[in-house]
Amino acid sequence: MLLSIIVPVYNVDFNVFCRCINSIKNTNRFNYEIIIIDDGSKAEYSKMYDECIKNIKKDYIKIYHKVNGGVSSARNLGLKFSKGTYIMFVDADDEVNLNVIDDKLFNFNVDYIIFDRINVNENGITAIKSELNINEGKIEYIDLLKQFLIYNRCHTPWGKIIRKEILTKKNLKFDESMIQGEDAIFNLNIILEKPQIMYVKRNLYKYYNFKSTVNNRWKKNAKMMFENYMVLNQKKYENYKTYLNEKDDGAKFIENYIRNIFRVYKKVERFAAKDKECADIINKEISKIKSYKGNINIKSRLIMILMEYKLMWIFKFI
Repeated sequence: MLLSIIVPVYNVDFNVFCRCINSIKNTNRFNYEIIIIDDGSKAEYSKMYDECIKNIKKDYIKIYHKVNGGVSSARNLGLKFSKGTYIMFVDADDEVNLNVIDDKLFNFNVDYIIFDRINVNENGITAIKSELNINEGKIEYIDLLKQFLIYNRCHTPWGKIIRKEILTKKNLKFDESMIQGEDAIFNLNIILEKPQIMYVKRNLYKYYNFKSTVNNRWKKNAKMMFENYMVLNQKKYENYKTYLNEKDDGAKFIENYIRNIFRVYKKVERFAAKDKECADIINKEISKIKSYKGNINIKSRLIMILMEYKLMWIFKFI
């Protein structure tokens, strides 16, 4: 069994990049390759990445340089070059602990293995994050789909091991036209293939979660961020209608859907308040949600009213 570990990198600090690569290579429990895709970094960064790889002196690490096309294009290229039976994605500013992976996991004939993670914020404070709020072990695809749709779980591509065949047989790739939400849609497409799934409550991944990164993307391209978020939300709504039982799961989904729209709405008010098209789309979402006839909690109803009547001064208390 060979595990292909794909690491996209773009202008990441040299020490941070080396921290990531060193965390990956600190295991000898199974065979793996490291595929680094330099997505058009500045020349001085690219040179440093080459030096880092050269100093490691291992033939299982390869780096490819390409014209900048975004993280999705880098991940897709890594998939193209990969030779492993299984795939793992790692961002160049994060870390992994491969020693938590028991090679016996691969004897269970699973297609999709999901791990927990450690979050690190801007102040260096760490917190253990459960990827799912269900028991570990083998799980059915519909249970994972509920976690995705109702609880916003399993949205990131990292912290998971994916059988490559699941991707290649339906040509599943990251959407290179998106800058936000494409990784969640990638995972959703995997879940809808009904893979054999294993959940392992071990902290494989260390995620450096800096909110400023997302805010900077909103500042640079608020309209596209909004459109991408709405694409993701629409796909969630469509799959809720197709796969979930409205009687059993409807209220939970709608309450979460309202929270998701509310988060986007606050971002729009902050970064694109004058964009009428964004406001019109959100109004359509509000009308769609109001058509739900089931019972939802008071807080969700309040949020709906605040969005509908634009009572912005109350937002800060929610």
